[in-house]
Amino acid sequence: MNGFVALFTEEAVWRSFAPGQTEPNINLESRDAIRDFSADLYQRNAGIRTGHHQSGLLFLELTADTARTQNMILVTQQGANESSPQVSAFGIYHDSWRKTGEGWLIESRTLHRDVLPISDR
Repeated sequence: MNGFVALFTEEAVWRSFAPGQTEPNINLESRDAIRDFSADLYQRNAGIRTGHHQSGLLFLELTADTARTQNMILVTQQGANESSPQVSAFGIYHDSWRKTGEGWLIESRTLHRDVLPISDR
């Protein structure tokens, strides 16, 4: 988890919007808040294998010190007794990056989730 959290600036903002909503259902405003949220989520999902599959990276803007990207995200989960992973979320990440002394870090990540198809989950 430390590797994931290290992708963000100290003052990073991470927001998630549920399908069709205009206000975030998750709003984290620091690397520490992102770490705490991630640790809690990891504990709540103990015993469940979760995958975050990202594709379709698109650079919307790129300068010497900043970048804006978007990419598709597909989250799958598989419990110990399940024969295959199931889609648990999908949507689009909108990221703002800043070049720092530590390299390129995310200063803002916004997830706009899409509606999941009908399933038994």
